[in-house]
Amino acid sequence: MTRASAIDIQDLTVRFADDSGWRTAVRSLSLQVREGEVVGLIGESGSGKSVTSSSLLWLLPLGDRCRLTAERLDVLGLNVLDATEREMRNLRGAQAAMVFQEPMTALDPLRSIRRHMHDVLLAHKPQSSRDAYALSKQLLSEMGIEDPDRVLHCYPHQLSGGMRQRVLLAMAFSCNPRLIIADEPLTALDVTTQHQIVKLVRRKTQESGVAILFVSHDLSVVRSLCERVYVMYAGEVVETGPAHHVLTRPHHPYTQGLLASRPELFAPRTRLDTIAGQAPSGADAAEGCQFRDRCPHAFEKCSVRPPLQASAGDPERASACWLEGAI
Repeated sequence: MTRASAIDIQDLTVRFADDSGWRTAVRSLSLQVREGEVVGLIGESGSGKSVTSSSLLWLLPLGDRCRLTAERLDVLGLNVLDATEREMRNLRGAQAAMVFQEPMTALDPLRSIRRHMHDVLLAHKPQSSRDAYALSKQLLSEMGIEDPDRVLHCYPHQLSGGMRQRVLLAMAFSCNPRLIIADEPLTALDVTTQHQIVKLVRRKTQESGVAILFVSHDLSVVRSLCERVYVMYAGEVVETGPAHHVLTRPHHPYTQGLLASRPELFAPRTRLDTIAGQAPSGADAAEGCQFRDRCPHAFEKCSVRPPLQASAGDPERASACWLEGAI
């Protein structure tokens, strides 16, 4: 049976204004996440991942200095482009939760962890304070926090970065949302705790059918957790497909460069491979393939922008390269 779409983006473009003019952060992006599916979104810093995820819950500073256009921007069946503020308030938290990359800025330094969690629970699930406290303890325990009573009475600055990030994950799962947008949620965690959280996220996905858009730089975590993956470069999707296939047999030169840069492939005290040059900024974007100035396989046809086209031998995969599957 075909699963319904939790996220359906078609032709999303986001632009920001600064003193030098307009910069395109996301360009003609299309992305889908189905119910009960974990989808990865990867790419180097500045590729547009966070802007894409923030646009889903209307968290961008839209106005004179930020413009968003899309053919479709649907989240859990709600057309975000035409949604009212009341509809967005009902969507955020209760149906769709977001975990931000930096927990210190996501948590209010003047509120205890208990107050943070109670605010979420009481706003979306009317219950007694006693029940909210018991559920808060349970959620923190599930995130590997051994002394939830103590943590609930702490303030954010009294916890380590990893503890704060686990609090954010607990808050995200607290209302049993249908969708979680996780923007680098494991950045502050050590490898052992990352593994525990990945197992927990996988189990909760299977039990509740929650869909997850997982933004990350950690390719190994994405490969172990995600069913499908989108690779972004300079605001565009350059490759997509099943995570295991894309991250073991990449078709696009940029994805190949990312995988070749992994430290585990190199002996100690040896120089890592890197992708030469820098990604173009939104103001510097030119016609044609945005990766061609850094690509070792670039040729004359790359001056024309390649479409994101399905692979000849695998319709589940697609890449934006004129040499798709040939390198």
